[in-house]
Amino acid sequence: SGKIERLKVCQFCLIVKSRNISHCYKCNECTLLHSHHCDIFETCIAWNNYFHYISFLVSYFLISIIESYKILEYFMI
Repeated sequence: SGKIERLKVCQFCLIVKSRNISHCYKCNECTLLHSHHCDIFETCIAWNNYFHYISFLVSYFLISIIESYKILEYFMI
């Protein structure tokens, strides 16, 4: 086909952006595979820390289940 893709430049960071790069207005920086800005961690959830974010969510979920079971067990006695 020979299509030529236009280069996009971030108007804030002044870097050349591909389709996978997004600018975060809270952090004021561009990140690769930007998911969202997390106010709990005060950072962007993106390619470089996505594994840590998912690990946090899974461990928080498992701890919630364990603690809920302990509370139910305590009140069933």
